[in-house]
Amino acid sequence: MEMKDSVCPSGRTDFLPSQDTTEESVSAKESISQRRLRYAVITGIILGTTLGPQNDGICSTWPNVFASDMETDRSTIYNTSLEVTDWQLDFMSSSFFIGSLPVIVVSGMLVSWLGRRKCMTICSIPGAIGWILIALGYNVPMVLVGRFLCGAAHGLQGIAVRSYLAEISDAKFRGAAGMTTETMKGLGFILIIALGIFMPWYYTAIFCACHILLFGMVFAPIIPRSPSHLIVKGKEEEAIKILRKLRGPDVNHTEMVRQLKKENEKAVGVAFRKVFFKPDMFKRYLIVAGLFFIGNFSGVEVVRGNATRMLQTSGLAFDKDVTTMIVFCVLLAGSISQILVLDWIGRRRCLVASLVLLVIGYAFLGTYVFLNTEEAEMDAYNLMQNFTISDGSSSKAGSEWSWVPSLMLMTVAFGSSLGIGSLPWLLSTEYFPTTIRPQVLSICSITANMTSIAALQLYSPLQTLLTPAGLYWFYGSFSALGIVYTLVFVYETKGISIG
Repeated sequence: MEMKDSVCPSGRTDFLPSQDTTEESVSAKESISQRRLRYAVITGIILGTTLGPQNDGICSTWPNVFASDMETDRSTIYNTSLEVTDWQLDFMSSSFFIGSLPVIVVSGMLVSWLGRRKCMTICSIPGAIGWILIALGYNVPMVLVGRFLCGAAHGLQGIAVRSYLAEISDAKFRGAAGMTTETMKGLGFILIIALGIFMPWYYTAIFCACHILLFGMVFAPIIPRSPSHLIVKGKEEEAIKILRKLRGPDVNHTEMVRQLKKENEKAVGVAFRKVFFKPDMFKRYLIVAGLFFIGNFSGVEVVRGNATRMLQTSGLAFDKDVTTMIVFCVLLAGSISQILVLDWIGRRRCLVASLVLLVIGYAFLGTYVFLNTEEAEMDAYNLMQNFTISDGSSSKAGSEWSWVPSLMLMTVAFGSSLGIGSLPWLLSTEYFPTTIRPQVLSICSITANMTSIAALQLYSPLQTLLTPAGLYWFYGSFSALGIVYTLVFVYETKGISIG
């Protein structure tokens, strides 16, 4: 099937707003030094804003640290012992997403009402309390309550940050700006795994509490407000002042304001449900929801939350903590690669490339685990029949190929961070105008979190039902389905004004 670069597969161009009038935004009047300074300011704003998503990355990956410690040393900060079941380890990952659901229901309205910046500050409070409860946890329920509160912070912060980044960026590098969140998440993955090697799980939680307070109480209050949100609220003069700093002094700011108001005028003063359930708007939501479903049942969140356990069940012969950290370094490499190519090749091509890598990785990983299991069962059968110890040739052969699960899990990690793990979030901001963006993001977040919870909570049951090899093939099948889905349904947004 040929991939098309049009706005949508059918060739329609009314699905999204017109091209951004700021695409050629810098005139000759702006000197090179002024332009570099402006880009440096924008980069600083983006990096400061994405400290919140970095804490999200830490949160979603932290169960690996906890699971590793529970295998070797179950002690708490009080030198007591924790008893944790496999079901509770599954729930340690999914509870983060469950905790975000009640907040997500109202976060869209809060972000629209209070503004993006203020909500970033507010979310740091439950996040810090949650991490402190985890650090002081003397039993599993107390740790889970902390995870719920971290999820609540994630629910509000995610919508505020994603809306903000989409609204302060030029169309020509909006994809890169939006996907900086994934790079910072990747740094969070590596950071928490590295800290977990050198310190116990409760000390890592104390570090994370300080981290989210740094984001919410230091960086969030000093970034500029969203100009798009200000325009929708009727504060055009303040918005133009910010636009001069972000887009340069010679841009036609009046025309930018006029275009954004035009793209939102149909939704201003109209009940959200009436706008959302219009056929074209609801179709956009269904496309994004389908991507979230495919992504989660392709194992995207499972890999992030259970990489250590997956390596253990795959017959890994190397140090699991070091290998887990390498896997998350590959996740980061995928996010950086995505930033470099996203605004060049487009969203749809990134998604397809991502899913192809997942199909390859899961196919080989499942085959390796299947053959390894069959070999182990045959050795056990021969041992019982002959009452003799095998000569060790099988285990030697297995050890010669024990690098396969690591390499294939790295392939899966790279593929997921290249597209399917992050692009549904970007499209959920690009498919909808400023007026309804936070509310639609709330609905998309609920959809994403519900499918994440299901995928994470079903990890152990599906592994028991399908065997580890069957589970990997199951994920690979969903990845293959995602390729077809992307080619048929996903609309391209590269270089398009999002209103």
